[in-house]
Amino acid sequence: EVWLMRPDGTEAHPIDTQLPHTAYKIDWKPDGSKLVISTNGEMPRLYEYDIATGELSRPVECADECIEDWDPAYSPDGSQIVFIRDYGVLRPATGPGYYEAPDRCPVVIADIGSGEVTEVAEHLQGSGFCDYPWEPDWSPDGTQIVYWM
Repeated sequence: EVWLMRPDGTEAHPIDTQLPHTAYKIDWKPDGSKLVISTNGEMPRLYEYDIATGELSRPVECADECIEDWDPAYSPDGSQIVFIRDYGVLRPATGPGYYEAPDRCPVVIADIGSGEVTEVAEHLQGSGFCDYPWEPDWSPDGTQIVYWM
């Protein structure tokens, strides 16, 4: 469930996002009108939830070799979303976890208006598999992106 509350902890209540899977990471659009939400299901995807109307939409499509989109953050002007996109084949895990790393998992930026997606950074392990970046976010002025590995 996704919940809203005041900063002092009052008026806490769930909102009906009608997500097909459990919410994983959420970020506010800077103007406060929407939330971008990544789900934590069989195939995580990004959704935008409109606070005023309650409508749920997909800001970008994950197609072709794409297997999941996750860890979203809006740009300071709200026109773009930075997130991680996984490509390739999911292999069963040999240890703890859902699966082994996919073939590729670049940091990407999506333009919300056009849906255009641009890969901006990628890291591969020596084996050729993805070396996961985590939690990309924008600088306050929108000129840089930070993430950790």
